[in-house]
Amino acid sequence: MLLSFRVTIPKKSKFKKSSSYRDNVTIVLSENGFSINWSKGHAELCWDSFTNYRLFEDGSLLIRDEGAFNWLPFSAQTTSCPSEQIKEFIKNILNQNGD
Repeated sequence: MLLSFRVTIPKKSKFKKSSSYRDNVTIVLSENGFSINWSKGHAELCWDSFTNYRLFEDGSLLIRDEGAFNWLPFSAQTTSCPSEQIKEFIKNILNQNGD
């Protein structure tokens, strides 16, 4: 499954410390991991980088050990895939890596 999200962090955001603050961000999820592209750079993380997750009605929160996290709002999704299927994908991939 390949999923893509395009997120713009609002100007009045609490995330001002983010390197992608006030930028258009493209996030791609695949079986291989998590990649993020923005005007200032590119980063790739393997699923082992995430220690926890929380699934909500409006998006998914992927949590890393060092207190960092990534919020994936379903409203920003650019691929046509039901939110329940995205939740299931995240749950399955992170539970596999947690074993």
